Parts: sequence; structure tokens; C-alpha cells
Amino acid sequence: MAAKHPIKRRRPQSGLLGKLLIIVAAAAAVVVGVMIFFKVQTLSVVGNQRYSAEQVISASGIAVGENLMAVSKADAAQGIHKKLPYVQDVRIDRRLPDTVLIEIVECEAVAVIRDEAEGKWLINAQCKVLEQATEQTLVDVDGLTLVEGALAVSPTAGEPLALTKEEQLSALKSLLGALEKTVLLPKVQSLQLEHTYELVLYYDERFEVQLGGTDELDYKARYLEEIVTKQLDESKTGIIDLTLEEDGVARLITK
Repeated sequence: MAAKHPIKRRRPQSGLLGKLLIIVAAAAAVVVGVMIFFKVQTLSVVGNQRYSAEQVISASGIAVGENLMAVSKADAAQGIHKKLPYVQDVRIDRRLPDTVLIEIVECEAVAVIRDEAEGKWLINAQCKVLEQATEQTLVDVDGLTLVEGALAVSPTAGEPLALTKEEQLSALKSLLGALEKTVLLPKVQSLQLEHTYELVLYYDERFEVQLGGTDELDYKARYLEEIVTKQLDESKTGIIDLTLEEDGVARLITK
């Protein structure tokens, strides 16, 4: 008869459980240590020109002495955007043991638009409202483009622009975005948005530029840049037909 082997009982894996408990306790100790010992002592700001470092820090809501890891980067960025309209982008980094770095990118006003009460407002190329313009502001800022044929609705500094007609806002964003990629924008005197299927801009006191609808605005802007910077001398004036309805080419109608 074959010998019977006794059944071995498995011992509880107390060793593994103990190791897990030790790891959890160590992690908890690290977290508690961070919460207790890592306090904000230094706030640094880079990229600012229009606003002082103190203004940026104040708008962020971050204070010296608060817990470094409890700093809400999202809330701080939102506060900066809301209180400092000329800030376009914000990046916030925590740097152990005690530093918060705030990097900002500021934007510029490129256009001015009227509201329903005839007030004038400065906007950037992304159609963010920057501030209400005064006569002195308009004198101080060079190269602003006047937006005509559209009215701003309840504009507020730091908020996105709203227009009475939604299709006009879409057209304005597309057109300013296309022009910003070229060298043209500072010399664009005005944009006519009354009919989004018949967009018109006036350039350098020399040309009325007929753009047609909102299709291919990036291409039309680059085409216009090529025409006015390389093909036409400064003595030329007239109407540039960029609707591309005739053989897909621009036409110059001289005055």
C-alpha cells in the first residue's frame, strides 16, 4: 500500500500583508509630511509685461503660507484670466519644496467694436473682450481695426465677445484668425461684417478688398498678403476682388 502523504496547510500570507501595510503607512506618512511641511514661501511670475508680478499673484489667489500641494492650479488660472483680461494663457507649476511658478502669455488688442450704446471695446484676435476704450486708449494703441456692421452685446472685460448675430461672430473669429497669421492686420483699417456672405476689409487707405463669404479665409488672407507685399507697388489703389469667383484668381480694379 502506498504511503499516505499528509496534506500541507498553507500558512496565511501574513508576510505579504505586513509588507503592504508598511508601504501604505509609509505613503500616508509622506502625504502627511507634505501636507504639514511643504508650504508656499516663494511665488514667481514670468512672461508678464503689462501686469506687475504683484497683480498676477493677487489675481491667482495663491498666498504665502498655504499648503503647496493644496494649491488649485485650475482655480488660480481662472482667477488670473478673469481679473487680468490681457492674459491669454496661464501655466502654473508647483516646485518642491516651497515654490509656485506662474507663467503667463499676454495678448494684444487688434480691433475695436461698438456696443449697442455706442461704447467702444477692444478685443484680441480670439475675440476676447479686453477693455472699454477711451479716446486716449484709441490714440495710444496703433493699428486697431474697426469692426463695422456688427454690435457687441453686453461686453465685459475678460469675457468672450458676443454679437447680436451669431454668424457674424463666427465670421469675425475666422477673419481675425486668418489675418493674424499674416503681416496684414496692423494696416487693416476696418472690416465690414454686415453680410457674412459679402465680407469686405479696407487696407492701408489704398484698397477695398472684397472677400465674399467665409470660405477659404486663410487662403484668401495669404493671397492678399502676396498681392500687397510682393505684386503691387505702393502707388496702386483700387478694389481687390478676392471672392475667387472668376477662375479662382484675384482681380484688381484700379480707380
